[in-house]
Parts: sequence; C-alpha cells; structure tokens
Amino acid sequence: MVSLPPERIKHLEFIQATITRQASHSFTIKGWSLTLSAAIYAFTGSHLHWWNALIGLMPAATFAWLDAFYLRQERLFRELYTATIDPDTTVPMFSMNTFPYTDAVAYPKCSWPCVLKASTWWTFYGVIVGFGLLLIVVSLF
Repeated sequence: MVSLPPERIKHLEFIQATITRQASHSFTIKGWSLTLSAAIYAFTGSHLHWWNALIGLMPAATFAWLDAFYLRQERLFRELYTATIDPDTTVPMFSMNTFPYTDAVAYPKCSWPCVLKASTWWTFYGVIVGFGLLLIVVSLF
C-alpha cells in the first residue's frame, strides 16, 4: 500500500466533502419536489381541474432537472477523487476542476444520458410525474 502525502490526503478530504454536499443537495431537492407536488396534487384531487395537475408537474420537472444536475456533479467529483487518489496522478494539488471528466466518451458515467438513465432518478420522478398524469386523465374524464 502506497502512502499519500498529507497535502494529497487533505485534497481528497476537500473532494469528499464536495461529493457529500452534492448528495445532500440531491436529497433536499427530492424532499422539496415530493412536498410541493404532493401539496398541488392534493389540491387537484379536491377540485379536479386538469390545469392544477399540469401545474403540479412543473415543480417535479424543475426539481428533476436540478436533481440530475447535482447527480452529474457528484459523479464528476467522484471521477476527480479517483484520479487524485492515484499515486502517479497528474491532477494539480488542491484542484477542484472537473472539466476533464465531462468527456462522454472517456467518462460515460458522467454523461448526461447516463445520469438521466439512473434508476433511482427515474423511479422517484417517474412516480411523481405518473401520478400527475393520472390526475390529469381523471380530471378530464
């Protein structure tokens, strides 16, 4: 096992803190999305107007995009962490630049299509949007 210099370990701690922060933002976004959509859907259920259900889809779509952004950022920082932990790394000390990992061919896990295919992302927002679409159908008929 190769030991890393203290500066490199501190750099890894900075990257790990950023990864943790991105995951926390994602969790918060999911909470807000569920709360807002549920409130609008509850109102729609009591009044049954299709446009209320359509309005309920807007926060879900907005928060889904924001959550995908944070998920991608988290994956980019994970790639930076992986590159930084290598003893022969070319990553400059204390660099937080994730731009080299945005290449979809070299790092497919960080590409937008891959992020948008994440099962946890689709499952969570699929249920919220599906429920909104169901309310639209029910209110129309």
